[in-house]
Amino acid sequence: MQCFYCGREIPEGAMFCECGHPVKQYASEMPGGSYGAVVTPVARQKRAALPTIIGIIIALALAGGFIFFKYKTSDEYRITHKDEWETKSESSYSITIPKGMKDGDIVEIGEAKGLNLFFSNEAAVMIGVEYYPEGIDSLTADDVEEILKSKKRSINNQELVPQRKGDINYYEYDKTSKTLIGKSDDLRAIESYIPGKKGVYQVHAYCARSDYSKYKEYMFEWIESFKEK
Repeated sequence: MQCFYCGREIPEGAMFCECGHPVKQYASEMPGGSYGAVVTPVARQKRAALPTIIGIIIALALAGGFIFFKYKTSDEYRITHKDEWETKSESSYSITIPKGMKDGDIVEIGEAKGLNLFFSNEAAVMIGVEYYPEGIDSLTADDVEEILKSKKRSINNQELVPQRKGDINYYEYDKTSKTLIGKSDDLRAIESYIPGKKGVYQVHAYCARSDYSKYKEYMFEWIESFKEK
């Protein structure tokens, strides 16, 4: 009698072949006129299950790797991981913001001259400057604070209250815009004022209102990185 799996001769009455597979006789004659042995159903099931398990493990590993790669290249990852930030050096200033932000159309910011707009699906940064008029050579952060406090401003029925962080004076407010970021029209803004040698720079940072608690500290860091040349 021959082993159906490996072809070795199996002694009469043996329960296992030398190859290690359990065997049993069957009455019908195998092709070629020899009697053989068959692998038990349990052994066959184990052999069939092994490639399936390996395939599932490989598929899960590939899916996990793809998801992680997509997250690492996402705008959200770049905002919350500072090693994914870069310094933009323009003719009159530099600022550090997340990589991958695109250049947008330059727009005026109230009385300030628009300089640059950088945006992504998750956030945006707009920069402008209001140059000093004749007779004013410079202003300090204290001067800017007094000017903002003397003005009454409101946006979308929100009365704006000026705040101070170090040398940066700023407002926080909700804003609706269809053009600043791709994720949402319902935004939260930080509108900051930074006095320089040529004028008072405005650095505005925006994100979806629902993300503000998550991104606020990073938005302030972008603003604080602003430097006039």
